[in-house]
Amino acid sequence: MSVLVVGMSHQSAPVALLEKLSMDPAVQNNACGMLIHSGSLSEAMIISTCNRLEVYTVTNSFHTGVQDVVRTLTEISGVEEDALRSYLYVRYADAAAEHLMTVTAGLDSMVMGEQQIIGQVRTAYQLAADQGTVGPRIHSLAQSALHAGKRVHTETSIDEAGASMVSFAFDQALQRMGVKDLSGKKVLVLGAGAMASLAATHAGKLGAAELVVANRTRDRAERLASHARQAGVAARVVDFGDRARALGQVDMAISATGAQNFTIRAQDIPVLPARAKLMLVDLSLPRDIDDAVAERPGADLVNIERLSRSLNAADTDVAAGTSPHAQARRIVNEELEAYAS
Repeated sequence: MSVLVVGMSHQSAPVALLEKLSMDPAVQNNACGMLIHSGSLSEAMIISTCNRLEVYTVTNSFHTGVQDVVRTLTEISGVEEDALRSYLYVRYADAAAEHLMTVTAGLDSMVMGEQQIIGQVRTAYQLAADQGTVGPRIHSLAQSALHAGKRVHTETSIDEAGASMVSFAFDQALQRMGVKDLSGKKVLVLGAGAMASLAATHAGKLGAAELVVANRTRDRAERLASHARQAGVAARVVDFGDRARALGQVDMAISATGAQNFTIRAQDIPVLPARAKLMLVDLSLPRDIDDAVAERPGADLVNIERLSRSLNAADTDVAAGTSPHAQARRIVNEELEAYAS
């Protein structure tokens, strides 16, 4: 009997598919119950967030266990099995344990080191425990993963890593715009996840006059805009399909969606008035904004993919193995060894 994880995340699947697989607590409980009544599975826990869906089970047969999980996901979501298999990843035994610890530590998140995932793992465990689908193996693994995540956030400065990347991108953008802050500027934010939220918060702190928010799921965009207004920043929501039109109404556009296709392309850039500038900031990996936008008159692009490479190349702490990421990885390895023994 070994732990098996079958899942997909922002790194393996398009946002639209993740949204179809998203489960509220009631659906999670139903799915966990279905899983443990499969012949090959004896325990089950499901982590469902806006950026990932992962099913943790204990199985007596790897191949049969994978099939039982995929069949259950197909039945719950209505997504065809072939479509699911194209985007799913599978981890087994020690690799499954390492994956959950890496996820809980925030090392697999869109924003490295984000703390929200610890609470989401804890909630997933509690739901499954209350449902009676957690046994000794998932209990032990979940507790070890939560302990690893707590150590990472307590013993390293990884919490600052995602925010510092956003700050670095804004610094570069402001420098290229020739301004010290965003006073009087309107900013379009594409996305409503952790990285987009950080960007919206940072834009507000820099004095943005207005935030325009667009996301595929409008409810999440409304929530982000509401948070901005509570912080004293004017904010409104536009439909995601109207994002190209919104580009003609702002001074800066930030994209952080994790989409599989470009959210902003060269043909989306409007004809700008003389001397007008449009600063575009791409905070996604893979890229959200086509590099070709920078060829349009008045448009400029800060691409986090290139910035990340240059920042890491210049970071001697990374080379020395003393960066927050390296420290976090060592903690995960220590906790994995303790769990395995």
